[in-house]
Amino acid sequence: MISPRADCVLSGLNSEQLHRLMHVGEYIELDENKVFIHESHKERCFYYIADGTVEIYKNSGTRIHVLTTLPAGETVGELALVDDHARSASVKTLERVKMYRFDIEQLQQNPQFADILTAIDSRIGKQLSQRLRHINEVTVAVLRRKFAMSIFSIRALVLLSLYALSLSFIEKSKHLLPSTTALSLVLIFIFAVVTYSVIRQSGYPREDYGLSIKNAPEHIYEAVLYSIPIMILIVLIKWLAITHIPSLCCYPLFDPDAMFKQGVVFNWTIYFIALFFYALFCPLQEFIVRGCMQSSFQNLIEGSANRKKWEAIFVSNLLFSSAHAHTSTGFAIITFIPGMFWGWLYYRQHTLVGVSVSHILIGVWAAFIVGFQNML
Repeated sequence: MISPRADCVLSGLNSEQLHRLMHVGEYIELDENKVFIHESHKERCFYYIADGTVEIYKNSGTRIHVLTTLPAGETVGELALVDDHARSASVKTLERVKMYRFDIEQLQQNPQFADILTAIDSRIGKQLSQRLRHINEVTVAVLRRKFAMSIFSIRALVLLSLYALSLSFIEKSKHLLPSTTALSLVLIFIFAVVTYSVIRQSGYPREDYGLSIKNAPEHIYEAVLYSIPIMILIVLIKWLAITHIPSLCCYPLFDPDAMFKQGVVFNWTIYFIALFFYALFCPLQEFIVRGCMQSSFQNLIEGSANRKKWEAIFVSNLLFSSAHAHTSTGFAIITFIPGMFWGWLYYRQHTLVGVSVSHILIGVWAAFIVGFQNML
């Protein structure tokens, strides 16, 4: 029995026409994972799925791209009625499937099926028109988004370059200034404000750039959970370094006054003020690197979802760590390595809440408690 779905090309046929069509079709049953339409093969037939589900896919040579799945009540391969070219995709069963196979030449040569073919062709024409309209709308939306993201990326790279030059100037002028920390924080704040204004001009919602508190408690819990092993690893690395490298054996495992090694007397007030401003600095840094740069690259890079994810994470971290290379190679490295983890966490949660909490936890632990920077 043929019972087409509402959007099936056979849905325009009446019960008498469906009855005639069913009797000329070849009833077949196929087991799971059986390919019955082969890409690049020329076949003059189409199928009606009476029971089961099939998958349409393309093979690029390096990987399989699943286009869609079709349930019972749908037809597949019907474009062969209006196009005698080779198949553009392959189709296989996802479970045991019952189908009717229709030979197009047999239908076309029999005048009794002229009314059926006319109705099917009309239905196919309407579907192709709808698909073309949908494809055009999607294409325009994608191009508009890529254009907006490319403009944003260019502006972000310009801001990042100015940020790197400003940090370099501060680093070279530190002997002329009483303190460079406050100036660096002000600089970060200014760039974050400018970047946010660029986001507002892009026309896309703030959620696209990670500015959302949706599911914040869950994201914070997950961020803390994932950060604990890294904090343990930091202690382990320092312990191995101070126990196996003679030049580092003088350093304690936990060194809160590591930030005061430049001839400055340790002071708890200054220590907590520095810690407080560092905690403020982390979300701003994450906003620039993850929210702005990584989000933009994810929309610009082509390829599979996995490739887009890791390339966006890698490139955004590489650019930001390169901006700090003038301070020291070691500082650039410790900026890059945990940044890969934070990039993955941001991709997983797509919000800045969790990744900012993780950055604060790991950064405070490494710099203010373990004193990891005294080994660089």
